[in-house]
Amino acid sequence: MNSFESIEAAKILLQNNGGIDHVRSLLEQDRMECSEALGNMIHTQAPHIDMQIYLKAGAHEIIIKSLVMRGDFERILKYCNKVNYQPNYMEILKLLIQVNPDIAVKFALKVYTTLPTLLMPML
Repeated sequence: MNSFESIEAAKILLQNNGGIDHVRSLLEQDRMECSEALGNMIHTQAPHIDMQIYLKAGAHEIIIKSLVMRGDFERILKYCNKVNYQPNYMEILKLLIQVNPDIAVKFALKVYTTLPTLLMPML
């Protein structure tokens, strides 16, 4: 199924009892095309599946924001390295400060020790 068909099929399936199991099965069989829109729709009913959808869709920013909101800063760096993605670490840090300042400090230290030039101000 293409992206549009996948979203429409998921809408119908999610209206039924056990529909999320059928959606999960279709995703495992790679019969649905993953997209941000599909992940957003699935998120309300199965938050553990939405991350898989976002990963397959290449929705890096959404994955990072989800990890920030969960306070899982350790996985942010691992994820970025795994998929070879270079996020805006200053934006992540700003978001973390709003969510949890203590974790923001730990994240900044982790980024600085791993990739020090990313947090240095531009001269």
